[in-house]
Amino acid sequence: MMNRLPHLAFSFTFVLIGMVLEVELTTPPPTTNSDGLAFQQNYNKIIIPDTLQVGTNVLSNINVTATASSGTLIHVSCQAYYDPDQNACGTFDVVTTSNNDMSWIGTIKLAKLLNALTKLSYNLTLQASNGRSYAYQNVIIDVIHTQTRPPVFQGSLSINMPELDSPSASAITQYTAQDGDGKNNPIRYQLNSNPGDYFRLEDVTGRLFNMKPIRFNSTGWESGFVVIEVEAAVLLQSGIFGFGNSTTSTKVLSTIYLVESIDSPPVFDYSSYFGAVDERSPVNTVVQGISLKVSDSNRNPVNNTFELVLDNYSNVFRVSPANASQQTTASILVANSTLIDYDAGPQTYQFNVIARETLSPLRLSSSAMVTINLYPKNDYPPVFTQSVYVAPPISELINPGTFVLQVVATDRDIGRYGNVSIRYKFGEQTNRLFKINATTGVITVAQCGTLGKSPCIDYETVKFYQIPVIATDSYGEGFQTNAMVNITVLDENDNLPVFSSDTYYGIIDEHQTAPYVRIPAQQIINSLQVAATDADSSRNGNNNVTYYITGGNTNDLWTINPSNGTITANRPVNYVDSDNGYFYLNVEARDPDPTHVDRSAVNISVNPINTYTPVLTNGGVYNASILETIPPGTYIMTIKATDGDSPAIPNGMVRYRFLSGNQDLFTINDTTGEVKVAPGAKLDAVVQPQYTIALRAYDLGTPSRQTDGTLTITVIPNRPDPKFTLSDYRPPPILQSSPIGYNVTVVFANNTNPNRRIVYSFLEPITGRDARNQPVNLTQTEKQMFAIDPVTGLVTVNQPLNYDRVATWQAIIQAVDTNANSTVNPGRATLTITVLPVNDKPPMFSWPWTQNAPSVNKTLEQWDKPGSSLMDVDAFSPNSSLTITYKLVDDYNGTFNISSQTGAIGLVRPLDISRDTDVKLVVVAVDNGEPPLTSTATISVQLKNINKNRPQFTENDYSVVIFNDLPSGTGVIVLSATDSDIGEFGQIRYSFTNSPPDNRFAIDPMTGNITVTPVFNGTMDKLVVLPVRAFDSPNDPIARKFTDTTVQVNIVTRNSVPPQFSQPMYSTNIPEKSEVGQPFIQVLAIKNNVLNPKLTYSITSGNDLGLFAIDPNSGGISPKTLLIGKAGRYNLTVMATDDGTPSLSGTAYVDITVLASSYTIPKWVSPATDGETVYIYELDPRGKNVTQVSAINANSPDSPVTYYFFYLGGTGSNKTNDFEINSTTGLITTARDIGYEGGTSFVVNVYAVDTFNTVARRTILIVVKDIFEENPSFPINATDNCTIPLYWTVPLNAPNGSIVNTLTANLKDPNDVINYFILSSELPKEIPVLPFALHQFGSPVSRSVQIVYNGNEAVKVPNKMINITIRAQDGDFNSSYTPRNPAKKFCRGVANQTDIVVHITIIETKPLYDVDLHTCIKDDANIGTKAYTFANLNPDNTRPVNYRLISVQTFSSSGSGSTPTNTETGVSKIFNLSSIGDVVTLASMSDYKQQFFSVNANSSYDQLSFAAPSVTIYVVPYSREILATFNQKPEIVKANISNVVNEIKSIYKDAKVCVVSYSYHVTDQGVVDPSSTDVLMYVIDRGNNVVYPLDLDKTFGLAARRKTYIIGITEAYSFWAGFIYHPVAAAIGIILALLLLALILFCCCCIIWSRLLKCCRYTGDKEPLIYKASSLGVVNPVWTPKPQTEEQSLTMPVPDGDGVNRTIELLGEYNRPGIDMGDEDVIDTASRFQNGAAAGGAQSLSGYVHIEAPLTASRSPSAFGTPSAYGASQTRQEMTTTYESSAVGAPHGGRESPYPDSSGAMDSHGSYSASGAMKFSRGTGAGGSPPPQRSHSTGTMTNVGAGASEPSGPVRLNDPGNGAHAKIGATLFRPGGQAYAQSVISGTTFGGGDQYDMLDDTAGMNGAPNDARMALPLDTEVMYSHVRPTSYYDDADIMPNQGGMYQGEVRVGRSSVVSEQLQETRFM
Repeated sequence: MMNRLPHLAFSFTFVLIGMVLEVELTTPPPTTNSDGLAFQQNYNKIIIPDTLQVGTNVLSNINVTATASSGTLIHVSCQAYYDPDQNACGTFDVVTTSNNDMSWIGTIKLAKLLNALTKLSYNLTLQASNGRSYAYQNVIIDVIHTQTRPPVFQGSLSINMPELDSPSASAITQYTAQDGDGKNNPIRYQLNSNPGDYFRLEDVTGRLFNMKPIRFNSTGWESGFVVIEVEAAVLLQSGIFGFGNSTTSTKVLSTIYLVESIDSPPVFDYSSYFGAVDERSPVNTVVQGISLKVSDSNRNPVNNTFELVLDNYSNVFRVSPANASQQTTASILVANSTLIDYDAGPQTYQFNVIARETLSPLRLSSSAMVTINLYPKNDYPPVFTQSVYVAPPISELINPGTFVLQVVATDRDIGRYGNVSIRYKFGEQTNRLFKINATTGVITVAQCGTLGKSPCIDYETVKFYQIPVIATDSYGEGFQTNAMVNITVLDENDNLPVFSSDTYYGIIDEHQTAPYVRIPAQQIINSLQVAATDADSSRNGNNNVTYYITGGNTNDLWTINPSNGTITANRPVNYVDSDNGYFYLNVEARDPDPTHVDRSAVNISVNPINTYTPVLTNGGVYNASILETIPPGTYIMTIKATDGDSPAIPNGMVRYRFLSGNQDLFTINDTTGEVKVAPGAKLDAVVQPQYTIALRAYDLGTPSRQTDGTLTITVIPNRPDPKFTLSDYRPPPILQSSPIGYNVTVVFANNTNPNRRIVYSFLEPITGRDARNQPVNLTQTEKQMFAIDPVTGLVTVNQPLNYDRVATWQAIIQAVDTNANSTVNPGRATLTITVLPVNDKPPMFSWPWTQNAPSVNKTLEQWDKPGSSLMDVDAFSPNSSLTITYKLVDDYNGTFNISSQTGAIGLVRPLDISRDTDVKLVVVAVDNGEPPLTSTATISVQLKNINKNRPQFTENDYSVVIFNDLPSGTGVIVLSATDSDIGEFGQIRYSFTNSPPDNRFAIDPMTGNITVTPVFNGTMDKLVVLPVRAFDSPNDPIARKFTDTTVQVNIVTRNSVPPQFSQPMYSTNIPEKSEVGQPFIQVLAIKNNVLNPKLTYSITSGNDLGLFAIDPNSGGISPKTLLIGKAGRYNLTVMATDDGTPSLSGTAYVDITVLASSYTIPKWVSPATDGETVYIYELDPRGKNVTQVSAINANSPDSPVTYYFFYLGGTGSNKTNDFEINSTTGLITTARDIGYEGGTSFVVNVYAVDTFNTVARRTILIVVKDIFEENPSFPINATDNCTIPLYWTVPLNAPNGSIVNTLTANLKDPNDVINYFILSSELPKEIPVLPFALHQFGSPVSRSVQIVYNGNEAVKVPNKMINITIRAQDGDFNSSYTPRNPAKKFCRGVANQTDIVVHITIIETKPLYDVDLHTCIKDDANIGTKAYTFANLNPDNTRPVNYRLISVQTFSSSGSGSTPTNTETGVSKIFNLSSIGDVVTLASMSDYKQQFFSVNANSSYDQLSFAAPSVTIYVVPYSREILATFNQKPEIVKANISNVVNEIKSIYKDAKVCVVSYSYHVTDQGVVDPSSTDVLMYVIDRGNNVVYPLDLDKTFGLAARRKTYIIGITEAYSFWAGFIYHPVAAAIGIILALLLLALILFCCCCIIWSRLLKCCRYTGDKEPLIYKASSLGVVNPVWTPKPQTEEQSLTMPVPDGDGVNRTIELLGEYNRPGIDMGDEDVIDTASRFQNGAAAGGAQSLSGYVHIEAPLTASRSPSAFGTPSAYGASQTRQEMTTTYESSAVGAPHGGRESPYPDSSGAMDSHGSYSASGAMKFSRGTGAGGSPPPQRSHSTGTMTNVGAGASEPSGPVRLNDPGNGAHAKIGATLFRPGGQAYAQSVISGTTFGGGDQYDMLDDTAGMNGAPNDARMALPLDTEVMYSHVRPTSYYDDADIMPNQGGMYQGEVRVGRSSVVSEQLQETRFM
């Protein structure tokens, strides 16, 4: 039952989508029933607007509860018990939000659109039921009406009414309006404006009645109409109408017109009209020149309203306005532009315009004739005859003006826009090398500078031209079309070689042959090379340059490489060869054309080299005797030295100085070498009878060269010795021709002895110099060339003289007094005789000069440039020893110069043949003889006249216009050209170049005058292009040069018809307030009955005040200045001028009356101001009223005003594409259906024209209002028409504000805003608040929305989906309006709006890991062992994860386990974490027994997505390892191992399980069973962090064992059946365990016994220790058992060098290894134990090493070698090494080894290697040299060859460096070099993840390797104890395998004493 109480408890107000819902709530006592069902609140009344959208919540959170459960869900339904029409439950839905058996929560939602006018209230009964109990709640929903759009008037608002004499009983009209919301709500009407109170309006019916008489003379009806305002309003509710509200009422203006009873027809002001229009005028173009003035004298609109129609061509033209009242000025407009075509015709239209009344009963009419001429427009573009024109190839030397090609275009237009109007031009990118005739399209070569040289046409610059050409019609102003012209240029040899420099400068070192060029700034020395470039192309070899030396090359000293211009000397150059240290050469460069020459000069300076050392005469030993009384300054002797270098330069300038011994008593002249007594010197023969002076002769070169000598001066006591009158006799030179006996000179000596008898003689040294002043070794005859009379001292010629051989002769003369008591100090002096050649013959000039022809003619081209060589003059002296120099006596005013040394004559300045007609040069050759003799030669220079210049036209091209009726002989044009050459080369002639020439023209070859011939008259061509040429050398075609150009002859017909105006007189009235620049009339002229657009209009008279201006193109006349105060009449004469030849013109007159200020423009009433805005709606149809304008005729208020959209010079238009205006009423209506997409606003100019033709203008802005017309839309599913839901994701840790995605709905209207809002959302319980928001955006209007994530802090749980319903709504949305194009609605949406469901999943993007990560590592794990690899479990992100170590914490298993004993942050010494997540040991785990670690890491994809995984690593012993065998394959076991782990954890609640490895099961017989799996694991007690001492029987239900008891029971475990217990197998296992224990005890006894008695040595053919892998069947690639841990005593046979087996006993246990070798001779041994090794051995080729003391090692593997390289050595001392020791190698000793040793390090082909444990990742390498980190550069490695090396400990392959080559092996040597190759593993450039194959290859190089192999992963540790010999082969067994791996052999075996595997491969 329902329980409802009437009282009001409280009220709530809800705001829904901008509307107010008032809800009255009451709280009655709960309804009771058997289950206690009750509504928690009673809802008395709800008030909602009728604009609510379907789906809107009307009432939320309705709650029903039960006090007892019925076991079924509670449901609530709608019942309309109290609703009168029983449709309440169809209008509203009851929606369940949540329900169960105890409660129900729900909502009432609107299901249908509401209409308050049809139903104002709904009564709903809510019925709650659980199947056996019921509860009821009554809900009353009242609906109020909300209006959104105002009423819309229907029908016309213009009313015709006859004159009424009294109030009428019948309605004049009835106004009708409809509800704008389309709901047909009641409408009421009222009058807001009722001028004169003439009318009344019924409010319900809208009928209009008159209240009093209405006539034309009634007040307010003078104009024949009145305007009233009517308002219609919609009913809101309860009798209330919405007057005065723009959304509920509409106001309109209605015009009431009076109708007359007397009618007269409308009439035209003229009976005919003439006009013209452009053939391409668009629709609505006004025909120019036609202004139809039509008037109707009737006053009433019924009789004075008329239409204007055409009787013909109405499909082509129309009249506007088409309707008018009383008076109008109409225009003819183009109605269909497609029908107008001047080319297709007609070109003239003629029809009648009819003015016919439209409202009067009689429909009176009149007509006028209209003639319209079309004038042509440019319809078609020109078209080239070819798209690409290819010109014949042209030479790069082509003359300007030469014809190249003609392009032709045609045009489909006729007349002035056709072919005759086409003009040609080049495209903008074209260069200026060509020109095109604009009229003919002829392309010629343009004038340019030098032919063949850039920027002119130059093959070397541009070989091919692509020139765009453009053809434009309408005389270059119309349509354009394009084509391409291709021009190919031919290569010519048109360029001369050009030197890079006018003068080249070089240096040559003396005595060298290669001059060079030094560039100090770049410190570069290059060879001297001249270079000339020829700009010609290499295509034809035209640029090949050859070099020549043409001058200055005296004696052919120099040569030049003809190809590259390198200059060298033919022999070593001496300084004396040069002209004062310089060589001046002239060089030429020539190309294949011998006339193409360039010249340059080369100046080479000689760098003198100090080559020679001064040479002292007399061997540098000089003696002199002087009296002690010799006065100071007295000359003693001259020291002479000769220098082979030129004396003209410092290198040959000799200087002298004393070094020691002169005691300041003697001086030497440093230049001459003269030795004199020093000033003030006092000599005493008794005190010092002799002086020995050290002297030096040196030159001034750099560096200086020197020679030392000695001078011995003997001091003679004072005696009367003879003295010469001169100390140095230099008689005058004598001629070479002096005969024998010729007296040369007389020498004289005297003394104080009265009885003197002086005897003269010559003394050595007697020396000579040749004509070149070079020392000469005189023959004995030459020393006797002169004789001295011993008595008289007369010197005479004694032998024939030879100047060339001896030019200077010098000797010492001595005078001895034979009557004196002593001759110790005879008198001495120097005699120097100079011999001169006999210069009796002057120089002689070489050919072509002769005695008979002393003058030579030389031709020089007048264009030779300065620096050019004229010729080389060569003269010689008959006296061969004389040198010749040259000079010009007459150099022709400085025009020439000559080299004084070489005789090369060069040009200083250019010559001009017109000026320099007689050029003579006089050359003088002078020798250096005595006396100097000269010879003279004359050179007559003749200038060669060459044709240097081309004729040049005075104009680049010629153009002339002539008439086509010229008589014969009439001149067309006179050409003129000039040529600066002289003679015939300067004579010019003219000709036509076309063949055959145009016979209509003739040219005078002498004058260049072109005339017409008799056949010219009447020619029809419009343009003729005459190619003409000006050429010189009329009589020498070979030398002739020419220039071409063109003459464009434009042939025109005489213009004989002037333009004619459309009418001779124009008249108009304008107000003095007319707008400046606004045309008020247009004049129009035609030519040949066609309107000519090329006419130019001008005012020729009547405009003295400058008041008016005319547009020269259109003919429109406008005020030029303000006309205020200028009222009056003005008569203008206007002229139209054509563009014909000659130009003609026509005139007309314009009568303009400027009305005084009393005549004002119409006054606007509405709109009152300019620019007012009027609004329309985008769905308004054609004919919809927009607004009504109104103006008053200010000059005549009773006269009407006509309205136009366009008005000019009496012509107006009342229609545009968008709007129409009633010319009479001013009512503006739409001319088409208005769509918002077609434009949002329009600017409309309205013109009001009165009867005086005065114009007023108003501008109106018509704005289109956008309305809602369609829904936004999303993609829909075609099956159910539902929007397709979207599925997005967002990262959990994305920052707040992150954009999840962007949503954009489709909406046709681009200007409409789309509004978005979240309609509803479904949240998981973990996310209490919606973590998303909407952000709308878009420009210029908002059209899209971004979904923004704001859940960075709020959302904690990933992988949760949130469902959001988003609604998209048009910004113009109105619930009462049904759009024209409704979109497909969302299934649960409503009309006019679209919903879409978006499913957003918040995902976890950081790496994910298990919470409890742990692993185990054995306590024997070495450095580099991989302990764990982190694995990312996030399936949503497969990007690579980057890892970084955070910290490593160490815990003690014996402690509490919660507090770390040590923490390492960032960097750890225990573990390393790679970037890919591998945890690798950095320390040996034996140091961390009973401990565990927490390795804490950071893993991330990027900076945002990171995690902090942590793994616990337990250090576990072997003794607690569990082996379980399963009867399934490893892959199945691995996939289901979690079942086993869970089973263990179920027994041991705090356990952690470490699964160590999976492998195929190996039976006790050593057979691999691939169908079963062995699993090794540890179980950790979580409480104390130690390995559980498990009760294996309790755990697995079967016997298990530790690692030591690997052989024994094999138990099966099935995932489907569990573990199966085998009691028999268990018993067998126990027995085997007892046997194994016995075996261990036996071995211990043997160890002890062997130490005491040495009884376990190998004495026979016992089983060897090592076997091949294949024989054991060990092929398990996953896991193999580990070495034993108990102490062992094993023996092995080791062959010595003689092949005799020796026995070695090995003892050892963990950390205490040792080797006892006794006194035996061994080669090598090795043993591998945990954490240590000891190996003693001898690395020897021959001999043995005896070790008598035990060798021990602690910590790191070590190796000991004995210092022995070749020969035997003994060591009797203990050898011990400690931590991190490396192999100890033996230095080279004893006898020299034939193999190089490497002190224990790796060798390549030697015989010496370390025998120890090499660990390559840390520590030092073999031989004590530390290897690079992680490399394989050293160690126990032996490459190919004879060598002895065997590892005695583990060798780790731990990521060697690039290029390292590692080979692990043992090769035992026997004497004689034979080798046994054993145990080879090799690999090159080991990389991460590489594997290495280990093969057994007993056959060596003779057989294929066995397939029994093991794949060794990276970081593999390989152990050896020893290997047995295999078959002999010379080289190591290394065979390449595919994939870059190598093959070798590995051997494992069993001890003859212990049956278990002793040494095997262990995988780390």
